[in-house]
Amino acid sequence: MIKLRYHHLLCIYYFKGYGYDEAFVENMKDIKSRLYDENIMITSSFDDLCKCCPNKLNDKCKWEEKVNRYDNNIKAILKLDENTTYKYKDINTLLNPVISDNHRCHVCDDCEWSEYCK
Repeated sequence: MIKLRYHHLLCIYYFKGYGYDEAFVENMKDIKSRLYDENIMITSSFDDLCKCCPNKLNDKCKWEEKVNRYDNNIKAILKLDENTTYKYKDINTLLNPVISDNHRCHVCDDCEWSEYCK
């Protein structure tokens, strides 16, 4: 099972091979390659992507307030229950209108990676 934060659903969707460092990028590639084969548990806390993030400081994110806002924004749009397991194909179906209607700019408009999400 893959554990993902709400806003990381968008990060995974738009991922193009860029990241903080090689370990982060390799972890992201690995997780993205397994999305359709494993169940996804949705969370608003540390997840499998956070494991290799240099912004992880013990049990908090360096940008905790900002990522919590991102999580809350995407949670309100997708209406996925926290700590619930889903199939990625079902999540992707919910994500498509967010992507096509360009809601991403309302979810995480001040993200440092926004330029790669076009």
